Amino acid sequence: MCFSMKTYSFYGLPVSDVSKTSIYDFFKKAIIKNNNTVIYGYSLYAIYAIRKIPEIYTLGKQAALFLTDGRPFYWLCKIAKLPLTDGISIPECVMLALNFANEYGLKVMLIGATAKVNKEANENIRKKFKKAIILEGHHGYFNTIDEEAELIKKVNCEQPDILLVGISSPKKERFVFNNASALKAKIVIPCGGMIDVLAGKTKMTPRWLKRIGLASFYRVIQEPKRLLFDRLKMIWFLLVDFFPKFLINAVVRRKNFSIPALYIKEN
Repeated sequence: MCFSMKTYSFYGLPVSDVSKTSIYDFFKKAIIKNNNTVIYGYSLYAIYAIRKIPEIYTLGKQAALFLTDGRPFYWLCKIAKLPLTDGISIPECVMLALNFANEYGLKVMLIGATAKVNKEANENIRKKFKKAIILEGHHGYFNTIDEEAELIKKVNCEQPDILLVGISSPKKERFVFNNASALKAKIVIPCGGMIDVLAGKTKMTPRWLKRIGLASFYRVIQEPKRLLFDRLKMIWFLLVDFFPKFLINAVVRRKNFSIPALYIKEN
């Protein structure tokens, strides 16, 4: 699905040229189109994750809009001379979508986190975005085909204008993209841990920390037991694997190589 949003290739990863103004236009056209429209984000962490879970790329590339989800990835895109207007992360996109829902009185549904955290996030959104219609959400701990089918029925019964899917990868990609034709939601944003943020369980990264590329560091400080080891493995991968390959191919050889091809083996 295309809404005239220019999308470039960052060595095989799609990246859209997005600004706050253009993303609002995108929201409006998606609502008018009345069809499942997915907004997805790539980051340095996504490159690390693609190596272990290729579905993150193979499913994610089906989205309609691709954000630079993290300042370091945005900087890499700019170094590669992609003419991007601005860098909007998935958390920023979620807040813009909630503001948009508030402005136009749209229906919002959250899928993800525990039932308790999901409910708290709904309550907080209702307090802050009083004109938006916040539907009853659903926890992210569905595992069987029958449970997933029931959740799809719930979504389709309510038909939200904006569906926020706050589940970890690759489960969120599988749910969103494998059910793309079945889900009756106009704008779908896979958003990871944002439901925890909306519930007040964790804090949104301050804008000044985002601007200097320390959003991941701020997340680790808040949840060290869950995130520290994983982020250290990511840093190690970037330093000893990805960046050397990137520099050799993009800078030394000046080769238009593909990042997904480096880490996804063809059958």
